[in-house]
Amino acid sequence: MSSATEGRVTPRSEDYSAWYHDVLREAQLVDSSPVRGCFVLMPRGMALWDRFKADLDERIADTGVVNASFPLLIPLSFLSREADHVEGFAKECALVTHTRLHTAEGGGVEADPDSALQEPFVIRPTSETVIWDSFRKWISTSADLPVLVNQWANVLRWERRTRPFLRTSEFHWQEGHTAHATREEALARAQRMQVVYGDVVRSCMAVPVLMGEKTPSERFAGAEATLTIEAMMQDGWALQSGTSHFLGTAFSDAFGVKYSDAEGESRPVWATSWGVSTRLLGAAIMSHSDDVGFVAPPAVAAHQVEVLAVGKGEALQAATAAGRALVQALRRGGVRATMDTDAKSLSGPGGEAASGGASARGKLSLGKRRFASERRGTPLRVEIGRRELEQGWARITPRVALDREACELAASELYELSGDVRVAPKHRWTMSDVASGKRRSMAAHGGVLAAKNQEAGDGEAPEMNIVLPGTAGKEGPEHFQMAPAMAFAALEAVHATLLMRRERQLKERTVPVASYDALKAHAAALARTDGEGASAAALTGPAFLVAPWKDCADNERLVKEETSLTIRCLNAGAQGPGPEDRCILSGEPATHLAVFARAY
Repeated sequence: MSSATEGRVTPRSEDYSAWYHDVLREAQLVDSSPVRGCFVLMPRGMALWDRFKADLDERIADTGVVNASFPLLIPLSFLSREADHVEGFAKECALVTHTRLHTAEGGGVEADPDSALQEPFVIRPTSETVIWDSFRKWISTSADLPVLVNQWANVLRWERRTRPFLRTSEFHWQEGHTAHATREEALARAQRMQVVYGDVVRSCMAVPVLMGEKTPSERFAGAEATLTIEAMMQDGWALQSGTSHFLGTAFSDAFGVKYSDAEGESRPVWATSWGVSTRLLGAAIMSHSDDVGFVAPPAVAAHQVEVLAVGKGEALQAATAAGRALVQALRRGGVRATMDTDAKSLSGPGGEAASGGASARGKLSLGKRRFASERRGTPLRVEIGRRELEQGWARITPRVALDREACELAASELYELSGDVRVAPKHRWTMSDVASGKRRSMAAHGGVLAAKNQEAGDGEAPEMNIVLPGTAGKEGPEHFQMAPAMAFAALEAVHATLLMRRERQLKERTVPVASYDALKAHAAALARTDGEGASAAALTGPAFLVAPWKDCADNERLVKEETSLTIRCLNAGAQGPGPEDRCILSGEPATHLAVFARAY
C-alpha cells in the first residue's frame, strides 16, 4: 500500500499520503486485495469496527429502531423508479448479468451466455429502493407507522480513486431507513440521528465534529435535505463522517406507498435514511496517529492494555506469571488486555502469539518491543520486571503524552477525591465499557484507583500506576478489583487527551473569512497533492473557513474550480448569517454561513 521502506513510517511533513498508508501497514489494520478498491480488514482493523458497531447499534436501538436485513441484489428496474436517485448512483453501480459460468474454449471459465438474466441485478450501492419495496407491503394504515429499521451490511460503489477506509469501492456500514406519517416526524428523526452520530463519534473515536446541512448540490441523491457531521483531520482537510437524509415522499411516491388515516383518507408517507461507515475508522486513524504510527482511541482499541514482562531467567518467569495474573484481572474487570508473549506476536496480524512463549521473548530487545507496541497503537503499556515485583505495582505508560487538564477533567467526571486516592463511582462508565457493549460500571467491584499526583509540575500530567495482584502482599481479592479501575482511569485520561487535542484544533483552525480573496489565500496554504508533505501552515493554519454565502450552484462550482474548496456544511451549530452579512462571492444578502474546506 505504500512505497515506503518496510518498517518505516514516513513523516507527515515529508509525504502525508505515504504517512497514512505507512501507519495502516505498520499497525496491520488493512491489506490490499486482487479487486481494485476492495480492501481486506485485518483482525486489528476489524476489531475497531466491531467495537464501534456494538456501541452504535445500542444507541440506535435506544431510539426505537430495530435491525433487519435486506437483499444484496436489487432489480435494475427499481433504481429507475426514482430519477434523482438513479442519476446519483448510475456511474458507481456494478451489475450481475449472468447466473453461472462454463468452461471457455481456450481454457479457464467465462459467463455462460445461456444463463443471461432477463433483468440484471445491481449490487447494493444503498438500499432505499429495495427497502421501500418491502415498506409497500408493510404499510397500509396509520397503525403501521412509524417503521424504523436499520441494517448492518457491506455495499459496493465503483470508485475511480480509492484510499483505504476513506474512499473504497466496497465498505461496511449501517443504513437506517424510516417511514413516518408526517413531515415533521420525519424531519425530527433525521435531526435526531445526526445528533446520535455526533455523540458516538465523539465518545468512541474521540473526534469532535461540526454538524450542519449540505448544499443542494451536495445532497444525497433523491433527498430534500442532507444533514452531515464533518471532522477536521490533522492536515486541516475535512472528512464527511456521517449523513442523515430527509427524503420527503420521493420514495413512497415511487413505490406507491400510502397509508389510510383515522378518517380513511389516503396520505403520503414521509421518509428518512441515515448511515455511517468504516470511513469513521479512517477519521480516527488520521485524527490521532503520529509520526511513530497508529494511535488507537481507547474505546475501540483491539487491546486497551499490553503487558510486557522483562528480565532474564527466574526473574523473567516471575514477571511473566505476574503479567498473566494482571491480564486475567483486567479481563475479568472488562478491560481488553493482552500479554506480549514472543517476538512473532509483534508482527502477527491477529495481535496474539501464535506459538512460543516466554522463552522466545529474547528475540527482540525491550526497546524494540516497546516500539512495536507503540506502532500497534495500544493505548496503555505496563512493564513488569524485578523492581515492579518487589514493590507490588507498575507504572502505566500511555501511548500519547497525557494532557494534565485532560487528566483532571477525566478525574472530575469519573471519581470522587478522597485524600490521594480516587474512588470510582458505581453508576457510570463513559467510554470503554459502553463501546464494548457491556455497560458495566468501571467500579463494579467497589475498587479504588490511585492516580499519583504528588510531584507533577504545572502542565505536567500525573504519573499513573497499577497494582500487581498476587505480588508483594497484594494477594487479596480487592487487588484484583483495583487493577481494572486503575486501568479505566488511565484509559479515560487517554481518551480525554485525544479529544481535547482535536477540539482545540477544531476551534483554533475554524476561522471567519470576510472576502473571496481571503478565502483563496487560505486555500493556497491547504493545497497538497499526493506525494507531498503537509506544510506547517497546513498542519497549524486556518482550515475550516466560515463565510457568508447565498445559495447558488454556479458560484459553488466556481469556488471549487478556482480553489479546490467545497462547502462542507451550512449553518454549522445552527449559526446563521447576520442581517448585514453579504455573500463573499455575489455580494448579495447571505442566506447561510458556509463552512469551506479541502476534503477527502
